[in-house]
Amino acid sequence: MESIGIDGICSLIERDKLNFIGVAVTPWHAHGIDCAIRYLQDCGVDVRGIVLVHPAIMQGDIRYILNEKNFINSCCSLYKLEITLNAGLSQITREIWNNAQARRLYNSQNFYSSRSCVYIASAWHPNINLFMALYRKFGCKYVAKLLVVEEGLSTYFHDVKSHKHIWNTLRKQKKGFPLLVSYIYRSLNDCLKKNFENDTQWINLNILLEHENELQPNPLAIKYYREVIFKYCSKYSWNGVPDLNGCIVICTMAYLHSEIQDEADVMILREISLKLQEFGYKVYLKPHPRDTGYHQRYAPLCCEFLDVNCSVETLMARYPRIRAIVSFSSTSLVTAKLIFNVPAISILNMTEINKYGKYIQDEMNSFKQCFSNIVSIPQSIEELVE
Repeated sequence: MESIGIDGICSLIERDKLNFIGVAVTPWHAHGIDCAIRYLQDCGVDVRGIVLVHPAIMQGDIRYILNEKNFINSCCSLYKLEITLNAGLSQITREIWNNAQARRLYNSQNFYSSRSCVYIASAWHPNINLFMALYRKFGCKYVAKLLVVEEGLSTYFHDVKSHKHIWNTLRKQKKGFPLLVSYIYRSLNDCLKKNFENDTQWINLNILLEHENELQPNPLAIKYYREVIFKYCSKYSWNGVPDLNGCIVICTMAYLHSEIQDEADVMILREISLKLQEFGYKVYLKPHPRDTGYHQRYAPLCCEFLDVNCSVETLMARYPRIRAIVSFSSTSLVTAKLIFNVPAISILNMTEINKYGKYIQDEMNSFKQCFSNIVSIPQSIEELVE
């Protein structure tokens, strides 16, 4: 897989007449990009494009975790996206300028013209920076249309998107005047992004939609995610993967290990794993794609590991009688119920939340607020077993 920057992307668009750019980090994002492609194809678009594989941050390390095997489409080439880890004032100022201009420039496009159209699909938010990079290069030569695919449950966590959360995150690394300046810039950037999303038209393929402060299933997205995941399941090589029907799968999180005291997450998972095995259940552990060193870290659970590079959702498609998915606040808990009707159990009420960093606490509390009506959240291990 070759590396590519914005100049290379623009050259490919002109040379090969590309009309689609996807950006993905995790296997779940890969499913979302395939969903966007299937949606466009059903709309009559002859998709010809590229997928930019963005690196993931794994316990402080930066690694690419996707390859061609994570996708089912045959109309896009994969490239590693070149990144510059520049969080300086000039970079932040450039992003704010992009976000300030983007709404006006995006809305001024003639979406009904015969000019070439480039669809840009990304997770969580419309990809303003990529849209602006293409606009600076091509001007009005192309029309850009933005799509958003599922990032994960943090999409819906209001605490994680609050100004209080921005302040708590920044103050771990900065103090005094640099902290104040960074907070102002980050908060302004956040407001500009929200204004863009509220005042522009883009295609929303999140599996949940917010309506009058309530989350409701998005039938269109669920349809495409089911289609893509089952097709991926049919092409995946299942050699060496155990039969998970009747078994319980524990999913770990991408929490920073340094933000957890006394390995509290491992200890509660150990209690649960041993108790379930005591009651005769076969337990497997599926590590998060961004989790590292999990064989050693989770050895106390005394269960088998699922060393597969597919999503949990692919496992549920392959083994529809999985007894339950167990985790803290994993996206797989919600997809288990909405897409596969597999029992989903969150262990947040059994977790010593005070042993986790503020960012993780915000995520845990947000999960309970958003999804307590979808996911079972028992108060004790005994209730979980029942």
